[in-house]
Amino acid sequence: MDSLTAHYLARVLAARWSARRVSALRFDRDARAVIVAVDGSAPVRFPLAGPEAGPSEGEAPTEDSLHFEGWTVAAASAPEDDRRLRLDFERRGKFRGSPARRATLEISFVPNARGARLTGDGGDARLGARIPPVAAPRPLLEPAAVARIVASPDRSALLAARWMSPKVIEWIGDDPETAAERYPMIAALPADAPPPVGPLFARAGVDALPDASPPLDDRRARAIARMERELAAAAAMPLLRDAAAALFALGDATAPREIGLSGGPFPLAPRPGERATALAERLLDDARSMERALTTLPARIGALRAAPVTPVAPVAKTTRQRAPRAARPYREYRSSGGLDIWVGRGSASNDELTFRIADAEDVWMHARDVAGAHVVLRWTRPDPPPPRDLAEAAAIAAWHSRSRGSTVAPVDWTRRKHVRKPRGGPPGLVLVDKVKTVNARPSAALERALRREDGR
Repeated sequence: MDSLTAHYLARVLAARWSARRVSALRFDRDARAVIVAVDGSAPVRFPLAGPEAGPSEGEAPTEDSLHFEGWTVAAASAPEDDRRLRLDFERRGKFRGSPARRATLEISFVPNARGARLTGDGGDARLGARIPPVAAPRPLLEPAAVARIVASPDRSALLAARWMSPKVIEWIGDDPETAAERYPMIAALPADAPPPVGPLFARAGVDALPDASPPLDDRRARAIARMERELAAAAAMPLLRDAAAALFALGDATAPREIGLSGGPFPLAPRPGERATALAERLLDDARSMERALTTLPARIGALRAAPVTPVAPVAKTTRQRAPRAARPYREYRSSGGLDIWVGRGSASNDELTFRIADAEDVWMHARDVAGAHVVLRWTRPDPPPPRDLAEAAAIAAWHSRSRGSTVAPVDWTRRKHVRKPRGGPPGLVLVDKVKTVNARPSAALERALRREDGR
């Protein structure tokens, strides 16, 4: 399996498996294969014997599975231009507030180093060859260089270009006149054009690759190229989370320039004098943005590609008017877990949000013993909200209060039904029962990251 196939395999598995429960994970040492079964999807076998063997769908293992009850698939990714797959697993803490457990399965498809390695809280296991370090991406070639190489008798020089393998070179070389157009199309990693290698893609033969992308105007082409670059960069999200966890373990020490992870050294870019915890928070902010990109960008790219190109008549600036937008009585945020967070804009807005807009079962929050905004986390289920979403909402509540400048601020929370208005009390004043408290870290970076585009 080449690096291009590994990249699209990760996309397919991310779409099928993300946030789903793992039902079985087995290292079959007799057959030299790894089998992963996930609820709602056919199990996939990853053979480690033979340089050309690719993944296939099959039956779930019935015995000798690793103990993975309660685990879910957090992410599926492939390093850029590297023949390996990375599956990140997560299991919620057993007790309320306890940290989640994490594990990582890496599968190498390098011909002379085919192997698998499971590390983390799920245990440690290895099968096959020792997995090599992550390879550096090869350079991208200019179209003129591609055309020149394809026109020569020896096309092996293309192997030094990113995403190139013998099968892809064969497809590009089938039509030398369009080689300069086909290579940039592959390098752009279009979401709707997986390579024709492996039964998971239900394609047969190299000719199944598309001959050309649909016509796009310059503006949409630039937008798609930008989103595809962002989507490719988002594959590093699990590495950023691992690096952040390792940095938090260093505490208040000065942030290093690199940190050791299971796959090898991970380079960092600390600011002058920056502490490890501050750099970890920046990495988590980037990881959350990447999570949102992995969730939303494939659909946005597909919609842009599918939309017909229709000419638009120019509109004179003097006649163009923007329709007025009614201001909402609250600011809007969205947690990493996708929950809405609403924040009052002032005393009267706090009352309206709490007593007229929020549901009785929603989570209500306020910074303790200081003036601040009423905050509503949209969570009406009877069980407590997810710890990460609760912590992010508490940080937003601390930010919109007099505790904004504090390193750590206590934030009270309860169900909205336990909040009442005292008779004759001024706007914003409430009485609260059955209060719980969480310590929050007000963060400008987090406030920007969670802010909705239309929230101000």
